[in-house]
Amino acid sequence: MKSFSSFKKNTLCVICAKSKSQGLRNKNIKLINNYPLLYYAIEKIKKNNFKYICISTDSKKIASIARKYGVNVFFYRSQKLCKPNVPKILVWKDAINRSEKYFNRNFKHILDVEVTNPLIDKKDLLSFSKSFFKKYKRYDGLFCYTPAKKNPYFNLIERKKNGFKLSKKHKKGQVTSRQKAPHTFEHVAGLYYFNTNYILKCSNILDGKTFGYHVPLFKSFDIDNIFDFKLVELILKNTK
Repeated sequence: MKSFSSFKKNTLCVICAKSKSQGLRNKNIKLINNYPLLYYAIEKIKKNNFKYICISTDSKKIASIARKYGVNVFFYRSQKLCKPNVPKILVWKDAINRSEKYFNRNFKHILDVEVTNPLIDKKDLLSFSKSFFKKYKRYDGLFCYTPAKKNPYFNLIERKKNGFKLSKKHKKGQVTSRQKAPHTFEHVAGLYYFNTNYILKCSNILDGKTFGYHVPLFKSFDIDNIFDFKLVELILKNTK
């Protein structure tokens, strides 16, 4: 059986950090507790001794900061892949193809580390990686989740032509309490681990056989606006 060390050597770590953000300007390099957000993603990868790191960015400034923290940026992402409606899986495919040429090796796995969730730390990354290591032969990938704060069967609504309605109707009729509603979960930005042969051939990460890694609510953030940023900053200050 492949050792965990060998498994990591066959993993390409990818950090996606484009220059423009629809929510919070320059969020990927915005300082939080005196460090740019990008630093936290790089640091937890390095602390876990992953050898191969790819930064996918279109920004010279982001590339400069990455190099400051010990990661070489060997290409710039095309503007075509930086558009808001481009699915991340296309960015991953581009990163895999470019990295395999640059490092002159084929990667069996890809680990994506989100810049916008610094609350997921090096210990979480280690535990997450070991979870996929144990099951990568039976599953295509692993992602993070947390119990949903709103439930589509009970208190999540949509605007319809005839007014606001529940997002989903239960087959057994009306759900009258949150406790009786089916359990639903939120996909959490933070970490993704996939087999590269699956990523290179699929169009949606959930099309294959995947499983989830539970993340507690206080770590289930994806910084997209100043409110998210200030809240994460506060949590970081009080958990160190």
